Amino acid sequence: MTGIKFMDELTVPRRSNFHRAGFTPRGRRDSATSEAGGDSETASAIPLAEYIVAMAVDLPQLELYSHVARDLQMWIQHSKENFKQAEVECAKVTPELFREYSRCSEEDRPDFQQSLKLIKSHAHDQAKSKWYEWKLEWIKQLQESADEGFDDLEGDAKVLESLTRQVQDILPSLREEYENAIKELEQEQAEVDELERSDQSQLNVLKANIAEQELALESYRTEISENKAKVTNLEEKLEEIEQQKKESLQAIADAERMALVQKNSTKAEVFKLRDELESIQSLHFWRASKLGPDLVELIYDSRYLVSIPCTKFRPRTKDLIVTRLTDPSTRRRDDFPKLTEYSFKVGMHQVMTDKMVNVRQIAHRLSDTWAACAQLRQQLTFVGIKFPTTVFIGPNEGDKPPELNVVATILYPGKRAKALVKFVLNVDTFASWPSNVASLECSVEVAYGSIESAPVLEAVRGRLAKATQADNHGCLLDACILGLEQYD
Repeated sequence: MTGIKFMDELTVPRRSNFHRAGFTPRGRRDSATSEAGGDSETASAIPLAEYIVAMAVDLPQLELYSHVARDLQMWIQHSKENFKQAEVECAKVTPELFREYSRCSEEDRPDFQQSLKLIKSHAHDQAKSKWYEWKLEWIKQLQESADEGFDDLEGDAKVLESLTRQVQDILPSLREEYENAIKELEQEQAEVDELERSDQSQLNVLKANIAEQELALESYRTEISENKAKVTNLEEKLEEIEQQKKESLQAIADAERMALVQKNSTKAEVFKLRDELESIQSLHFWRASKLGPDLVELIYDSRYLVSIPCTKFRPRTKDLIVTRLTDPSTRRRDDFPKLTEYSFKVGMHQVMTDKMVNVRQIAHRLSDTWAACAQLRQQLTFVGIKFPTTVFIGPNEGDKPPELNVVATILYPGKRAKALVKFVLNVDTFASWPSNVASLECSVEVAYGSIESAPVLEAVRGRLAKATQADNHGCLLDACILGLEQYD
């Protein structure tokens, strides 16, 4: 591969036999000629093809030869050192063969010389064999490197092929875009040249006109935005008027229907409508006591009288009055008067804080509050059957109603202990009962006895956590019973 041979295999004379004058380096030139010729003569002296061949072929071979020469020089140096060491060792101990050769007669000396030549030839052949083995191993390494390089080149060729195909695919469109851009550039350049040749004073007049038009357009845009805002406000007012119109038409239709009923209905229909009205009132717990444009009075569950001052049937929520009926026929026993008082405060707070535009919304909000109060009252009634229960209202906290506290007393006869289970309801919890029963605040306090409050509190919270809006019947009683069972 490299053309390296031993000196005895070369067929040419040694380098010392040639005259040095016969060799002229290719790249050497006279300094005067080099300075006079310059770069143009250098470029003309070396063709481009020959330069590429030299860079692609000769330069790698030169590097390879340099590497091989360095390895051979190191090997020769190492061999010289080994030879010197062998000479030293031989000088110390003379081999048996040489001693026999020195003692033998003249007749036997040619045989010894023949043996020595054979030994020399064998050693020389053995050295050549080692050299060929090293050369073979080195060629294998070069072959592996060459194979890897060839594989890399093949991969690069494939990548370049794909890139070439992509470039060839998009090249026509790019050329077309380039031609179009050149045409546009030429056209714009022609327009620019024409403008430069035109009258500058007329151009200045046109520019001034354009600036004035821009100002006019800006003012028009401002007017359009203002008109759009006005249109939006008018549309909102139109929606409000349409809503009022619908309500008025509905009221007119109801009044006409009632007038038609009063005019054409018989007594049986009147009684039927009255029964339906009573059924609806008993179903929703609301009964109309007085209806007028200035005052609307409603009775809820025969317990509470709600007086709503109005202005043309529009309620004034700040003047709302809720009173409890004291008629003996409608009066019932109230086991939790503080709960009733708290429901008044929460109902008034809900109505005052929310924006109510009609009587229906007020009735719905009060119904939700008092319905939640009724369900909570039922829960407390169940708890009061088994455990002594106390309800009291906490201190005021600004404009919002205070918290409602429910305390159930649990006695542990076996432990001679007493615990107080406290449930705390704020305005939101009370008004939306029982939707948030699982997050009800509770605490346990040991009044006396050798019991711990933690197990009781854990049992109470565990039962409340299982309660839902659909399944919460008797959950407070169950929680207290589970607290009692912790030390039963």
